Amino acid sequence: MFNTCFADDLLTVEVDSSPLDTRSYRALTLPNKLKVLLVTDKASDNAAAAMNLAVGHFSDPIDRPGIAHFCEHMLYMGTAKYPDEASFRQFLAENGGSTNAYTYLEDTNYHFQITVKSKDEDVNSRKKIYEALDRFSQLFAAPLFTESAVNREVNAVDSENEKNLQSDDHRLIQLHKSTVNPDHPYHKFGTGSKETLDKEDLREVLLRFHDQYYSADIMTLTL
Repeated sequence: MFNTCFADDLLTVEVDSSPLDTRSYRALTLPNKLKVLLVTDKASDNAAAAMNLAVGHFSDPIDRPGIAHFCEHMLYMGTAKYPDEASFRQFLAENGGSTNAYTYLEDTNYHFQITVKSKDEDVNSRKKIYEALDRFSQLFAAPLFTESAVNREVNAVDSENEKNLQSDDHRLIQLHKSTVNPDHPYHKFGTGSKETLDKEDLREVLLRFHDQYYSADIMTLTL
């Protein structure tokens, strides 16, 4: 059950949970229409976040299979505030954390976790969480999409596809997709490869896709 109220220009939702659930919850919508769910678990020694975009490879242009997946890869390739492509993963690794992402039919999800002390008074833990969240938020606020990164990362997507070719599960999925109506988006080849992506206008197609779909009003953040 959800009850709504307005406070400080935020649409806040009170979340009813089970009496056996020791976590506390707060749901709200920011002025930019980003939906947020805050979860507090005092027994946990991890902090985590996940950002979900309600767009997946169903939205790939017909002539560029895999662009949604490629865009997912490219968000990690440096931001205006943190241009070093490896710095986010390095920061998380240094603090017992990790990050990953996936592109599915109608969703693209980015997530990370970091090890922290659960005590509220631990200032260092709060600083680590804030920095991790700042680095994470920059993936969506100001990705660089440099030409050099585009040229390199298309090879990473191609390598992922080559790996998938050795997987029976992935091969069966693609076989099933190939049998459906070609006009249905499920028919699309979602992973992408160098053959489908690596064309002269790749960066322009990437930027158009990002500009069209990466919007706060179709994104949901859980912290």
